[in-house]
Amino acid sequence: MGFTSKWRNWLRFCYATSSFSVLINGSSFGYFTSTRGVRQGCPVSPLLFNIAMEVFSRYIDIVANQGLFNGFSVTPTSTIVNHLHYADDTIFFVENNKEQLHNLFSALQCFEYIAGLKVNIAKIRLISVGEVPNLALWAEGFGCAIDYLPFQYLGMPLGAKSSSKRIWDPIEIRRQIIRLETYFFIKGRFGVEKSKLWYKIIEEKYGSEFSYWNPGKIATTYGISFWRAIAETSNLVSANSTLYLHSVAAMISLEGGWKFDFRRVLSNTEVVEFATLLTIIGDNPPTQDDLTDTRRCKLNHTGVFTVKSLYAKLVAEDGVNHFPYLFIWKTAIPPKINILMWCLIHDKLNTIDILQHKGMDLHNSCVLCGIGVESQDHLFLHCKIAYKIWSSILLNAGWSWVLPGSMRILAESWHHNHFSRTWNYIWDLIPAAVVNTIWNERNCRRFEEQYIYKTDYDLVLSVKSSILVWAAATGTQDFMSSQIQNWNSIFL
Repeated sequence: MGFTSKWRNWLRFCYATSSFSVLINGSSFGYFTSTRGVRQGCPVSPLLFNIAMEVFSRYIDIVANQGLFNGFSVTPTSTIVNHLHYADDTIFFVENNKEQLHNLFSALQCFEYIAGLKVNIAKIRLISVGEVPNLALWAEGFGCAIDYLPFQYLGMPLGAKSSSKRIWDPIEIRRQIIRLETYFFIKGRFGVEKSKLWYKIIEEKYGSEFSYWNPGKIATTYGISFWRAIAETSNLVSANSTLYLHSVAAMISLEGGWKFDFRRVLSNTEVVEFATLLTIIGDNPPTQDDLTDTRRCKLNHTGVFTVKSLYAKLVAEDGVNHFPYLFIWKTAIPPKINILMWCLIHDKLNTIDILQHKGMDLHNSCVLCGIGVESQDHLFLHCKIAYKIWSSILLNAGWSWVLPGSMRILAESWHHNHFSRTWNYIWDLIPAAVVNTIWNERNCRRFEEQYIYKTDYDLVLSVKSSILVWAAATGTQDFMSSQIQNWNSIFL
């Protein structure tokens, strides 16, 4: 792939001379070298994996081009897709033909010998689109399993009906986030990734009536509504950006004005459209240069499209007033815990009362205290275990904490700047640490049969440890483990 021998020798040295040690009771014990694989967390490992998978992708293309198996196309004359690869998940598209399936498995086996990688047949699933009577027999012969549409792929149900509510079930907590990310990313990239596979397939199936910068209107009545929803909101990009054209040299006269040489007389409708065009492009053509056509974002002073700028505009126009975002989104806190807090404020955590509301027949009892019913406010605020944790984390001297009625009230009243810089920073980390600790303990008690319950002291210790680790990781202050026992000293 064009890598020099010097670069290859560097990597060979890094992985051939490294050694590993095992921590036993907190102490390092022995050293040994690895025979295969790399250490966890190695920054070079993902790059090497991408290189290996690029080779694998090209290998599959060669196999398909030799006619050993066929992919699919959205139209009879469009691009053929034989596989899709993302991280370590790959989908192959094969016709209803056992010989082609056999060729694919043989190709995978050959790749094992070439690359030294192992294909886990037990994780392979055969999924039919339509009726395939002999699919179960084929799967048994190849030693793999079968599955049915819709199936989970990258966390989403692939193959579900577009109108079905169940497609949102596994991603309910990120519904709005996914929708915004979809609009921001795809609309922002539609005009600049015309050579990408995804763009070609969209164009071949739906067309692009206006230009290559905006998705055209969807006229067909079939198909999944995902792209239809994106196309119908194309004004989101048009209204907030300006298109700069540079490839119009043939339409500019020597005098510097517009020059349109039509081969026939325009119809009345075309005359109106031409007049509309002139009002849009103006009297002065752009300066002739070798630059490519580009779209400049109006929301950013640099002209570069960013998710942040468009998100800020949408929040300003349609956002929730006084939403406690400062309570939720903290850079020092792991993203999954930020999402947990976001779900909690939106009443989206699947506590027992929420599951009962969804129609599940469950006995409702708090697994921590065994007294009250499990709701979000009870579990994280009013449960006697939760109250002990909050009371132990907050300062003892001169404090008398009153329980708020709900987590939303707590979120709206939590943030302030009445303390020192260090205390304010620690103060903002406390709710996420408490919620995460209580939620993990609740889940372990409910779903792990052999789980040994943590004591109140252990839970408080877990909260304090999380706070100190998060704060130390951001370089705010070099916290010592001894400060867990002398908690109040942090705020002095």
